[in-house]
Amino acid sequence: AISLRTRAWIETHFGWLKAAAGMRQVKQRGLTKVEALFQLAMAASNLVRLPKLIAAGAA
Repeated sequence: AISLRTRAWIETHFGWLKAAAGMRQVKQRGLTKVEALFQLAMAASNLVRLPKLIAAGAA
């Protein structure tokens, strides 16, 4: 059960990366450039989640 919840949570993030962050098809070449783009997109994902996490912590 924990594994299924974790997998679903991770899949939502990858779905966001593909839809909103434009990482369905990368325009860079090379592992280091693609990795940097991925890390930047994941940081943006965390910033999008931050207000909801702050609100949940205050409640």
